[in-house]
Amino acid sequence: MAQKSNRHEFSVAQRMAAVLALLLLVALGVCTVVLLFGSALAVVIGLFGALLLTLGGSWLVTKLMPRRLIGLIGASLGLLLLFVALDLATSTWGSVLASLLVLLAIVAAQLTLARLALAGDREPHDPDRSSRKPPRPSRPVLIYNEKSGDGKVVQFDIVARARALGVKTIAFEDGSDLSDLARKAVAEGADCLGMAGGDGSQALVAAVALESGLPFVCIPAGTRNHFARDLGLDVTDPGSVLEAYVKGRLRRVDYGTVSDRIFVNNVSLGAYAVITQSPEYRDSKLATTLSLLPEIIGPDAAPVDLAFTTPDGEEIQGATVLLVSNNSYALGLSADVASRPSISDGLLGVLAVRAEKATDALAAVAQASLGLVNSSDTLLAFDVTEFEVRSASSSVDAAIDGEALSLETPLHFAIHQRGLTLLLPRSARHRKRSISLRRLIAVALARH
Repeated sequence: MAQKSNRHEFSVAQRMAAVLALLLLVALGVCTVVLLFGSALAVVIGLFGALLLTLGGSWLVTKLMPRRLIGLIGASLGLLLLFVALDLATSTWGSVLASLLVLLAIVAAQLTLARLALAGDREPHDPDRSSRKPPRPSRPVLIYNEKSGDGKVVQFDIVARARALGVKTIAFEDGSDLSDLARKAVAEGADCLGMAGGDGSQALVAAVALESGLPFVCIPAGTRNHFARDLGLDVTDPGSVLEAYVKGRLRRVDYGTVSDRIFVNNVSLGAYAVITQSPEYRDSKLATTLSLLPEIIGPDAAPVDLAFTTPDGEEIQGATVLLVSNNSYALGLSADVASRPSISDGLLGVLAVRAEKATDALAAVAQASLGLVNSSDTLLAFDVTEFEVRSASSSVDAAIDGEALSLETPLHFAIHQRGLTLLLPRSARHRKRSISLRRLIAVALARH
């Protein structure tokens, strides 16, 4: 059973700004076509340029470096394409410049209104409201996995840098139990736990820190580092994050649970979870996914037995892929697509795909990229505070923060708002809210 979420209401000003921002997007397309009418080639080039200018501009006004530079390059290229298109369709330089200024004004107004409409969206994490400066840990511990992320621990000299800060380091080796290592460190007096590794390792050590009432330090030394990215940590230099041990700031973020297991990113069930169970997946994710997908989704594939109830009371049977995340991922035309704009809203994000064949799965991917969730029976997305997944089988394959395992059914999911205490370095920067077409539509329609 899914329990509905309670997002904040949007102000009248935000709703009006969202409506106007969407209308200006339409106006940009119409004006581009009108100004370039008479030359099909100019229209095609101009529309593509207008799209690049808008998307690049959104990165320019919402991102930090180096994404801001990418946005500047994209916007500049879009502006150049518009200039070329106008030059093809217009006879005088004066007309070209005047038309270009009109289109620039529309884009600038659209981006301004979009930012205003989305101003109420929370950032990835909010500071601890306590004015008291957190005490520096006296017996901090860092557990590290040298093999994680193709050897980032060694590459960035994390162990030596941690010891130089007075942090005790403990190596995780094959065959050992990561949770037991963390609990042993707590029993020996650790007052702060950290993990240098991938997302799955982060969740396990964070769980021990949580049960022990200790702050947790995330050192992004894995391959993808989704949790660290959504925290605003510098994943290009994981060693710099060690500053959190000596000059850390407290942050409280959400975490999720499925039955008795904690997750900081997501739990995947169905086809993707089956793929991650393959021994070849870790070494070759794309090749393994492509080779196994026809066996999982197709006329000869066994039906996927996953069932759940939506917040509206609809019974869903046979979800091919089911992803339950610690706060929702951005979808659609968003510069932050596949990341979480917030991990402190107190919400589980649920994304479900129902596909009888591979083409259905590809259609779901296309819908997600355009933000067209809940527009058909193929792709469903909603936010809840509690969630249950049922199955006729006694257990189902799952991937918790990328780690493959089997879970007993039924599965009970819950969100724990601001339940995990972190120490983050001062260099951690809040990621500004992206301009998402899906969120603009939601604000305009006052959906929450």
